[in-house]
Amino acid sequence: MLFGTVTCFKTGTCWFGQPASLGVWESNHYLITTCALYRLAITHLQDVYDHNYLAADFQAINGSCRDVHMIITTELAKFNISSRFFRLAREEIALANIMVDLIYDPASYTHFDNEEFENGSKFVMMQLRAAQSSLARREWQYARMAIGFMLHSMQDFYSHSNWIELGMREPNRDLAMGRRLGSTANK
Repeated sequence: MLFGTVTCFKTGTCWFGQPASLGVWESNHYLITTCALYRLAITHLQDVYDHNYLAADFQAINGSCRDVHMIITTELAKFNISSRFFRLAREEIALANIMVDLIYDPASYTHFDNEEFENGSKFVMMQLRAAQSSLARREWQYARMAIGFMLHSMQDFYSHSNWIELGMREPNRDLAMGRRLGSTANK
């Protein structure tokens, strides 16, 4: 669980404050996750509240995710919805994402290193199931932690494989299924 500046995980491991080895805003995983969650929030506000101008606002600031928070905060305030919860939930997911490097290192399967495609896919599937199970039990913080872990591995799949270079323009649907991810070279 993530509580403010104290980070505690189910394993019993705790960190107080931000780990010295991780500059949060310098972490690619943190930024990618934060931007993706902002994009999801904007999509949700567009779909549920018919605020289609938000996509233009997002593009106008050139995708600078530090500035998007104010756009979302302003929109939530219009509906008397506190942005505090969104900020905390986003932070929990993003911090869990970067903690994969500390908790699971050197487990190459969590990063899809060394052609660990099958085990990496199983890890993603395990985190997806953990998130779903936590949601069913209304254990929101555990769900967000599992989502953060899952997103880290998914981000690594796309950055450590040649999926994009092979011309694939859609997400790999097998990624969270725990099965073979498509063509791979023989070892």
